[in-house]
Amino acid sequence: MSYMDLEKWRERIFIFNIASIIQYFILIHIAMFFYPGGTRLDPNVQGYSFFSNFISDLGLTRSYSGYPNPVSYILFTISMIISGISSILFYITIIHFFKTKNQKRLITLTSLFGVIIGISIIGAGLTPWNIYPEAHDRFAETSFVTTVITIFFYILAVTHNEEYPNHYAYVLMCYMLVAIIFIGLMIMVGPINTKNELKLIVTMQKVFSYSGIVYGSIICYGAWKLEKSYIIT
Repeated sequence: MSYMDLEKWRERIFIFNIASIIQYFILIHIAMFFYPGGTRLDPNVQGYSFFSNFISDLGLTRSYSGYPNPVSYILFTISMIISGISSILFYITIIHFFKTKNQKRLITLTSLFGVIIGISIIGAGLTPWNIYPEAHDRFAETSFVTTVITIFFYILAVTHNEEYPNHYAYVLMCYMLVAIIFIGLMIMVGPINTKNELKLIVTMQKVFSYSGIVYGSIICYGAWKLEKSYIIT
């Protein structure tokens, strides 16, 4: 494989990441439409409640209302597997943007934790909460915590790299703040016992998830643009 082919391969990875974000957005919203109903605290809720159902409720094999949930389960699982794979590929591929010893050290840590995020996303998608509650929660919690750690090192790597546009560091900072607030609220609330607590955590999860869609789109598009400039020059 020639050097130019290798560069184009990297460019395709970033395009795949953008496509992955789009498919996740589309598939989970289709899955919401097919979800039979019920929440963790109220099995009588009809359909998917945006502010009372977690996104991972879409991955239940049987909804809280007691009905089978095959369509949402399949769509959720597919979206999570693709998202996890694209995350792993992204964090491995960005390594080549960073050249110096200090940059390499920071981006290696970023990529290491980024791979853990991807594995955790896949794990959460393959462990329906109604069958493997503890495993699903551990995968989800790991992805949340490692997201903060990954972004922290990513910010340091970007700010130490004059060739990498530093305005992306501000995007990373904003998303890290959202992630910290989300994790903080989960710790403060602890086990969910009331409908108000459920709505608070579910709403914040939606903010975290949709912020991730925006963050991921900007960062992946920026990496794609940077890669194209490398190919041109």
